[in-house]
Amino acid sequence: MEDSRYSVLSSGQLVIRSVAYADSGMYHCVAQVRNDVDTMSYRVQVQPPVIQPAESETVHVEKNVGDPIYLPCSAVAVPDAHLSWILPNSHVLHDLSNSSNGYLLHNGTLFIPHSHVKDSGYYRCVAINQQGSDQFCVKVTVNKIISDKSSKRAKFKKHPGSRISVKAREQ
Repeated sequence: MEDSRYSVLSSGQLVIRSVAYADSGMYHCVAQVRNDVDTMSYRVQVQPPVIQPAESETVHVEKNVGDPIYLPCSAVAVPDAHLSWILPNSHVLHDLSNSSNGYLLHNGTLFIPHSHVKDSGYYRCVAINQQGSDQFCVKVTVNKIISDKSSKRAKFKKHPGSRISVKAREQ
């Protein structure tokens, strides 16, 4: 079955209309003049559009600095889907590219052991197979911990013969 999204111009240029994440992969150009054949291979990696999803379509996760972050993602697909996470810095994390600050677990969950404020942003889980792709977005906010300054020592002036009475107050 021929896909009408693909066409080759008279110049030999391949054109893919409505490019999708599933179009990523190796493409081979084969040119033949009489008995001479030459090939050139191209690796195409389609990046998803960088758009803000509607707030109503986004899951929100809020953590404090140092907290672990678990972002589950799973897909039910035939054939099985390949899962990847696109991080706020546009880095793509998949099972072969775990990084020092995040890991893709075997069940599709993105695990960040120790969160930092810089981990805040939109995370996108992408499931892809031969039939197509699907994705969802998670907005992560990592809050800086503000120390409690209410434990300051109170200073009292004491005069000879005076009495001091201090009552603790619950907050």
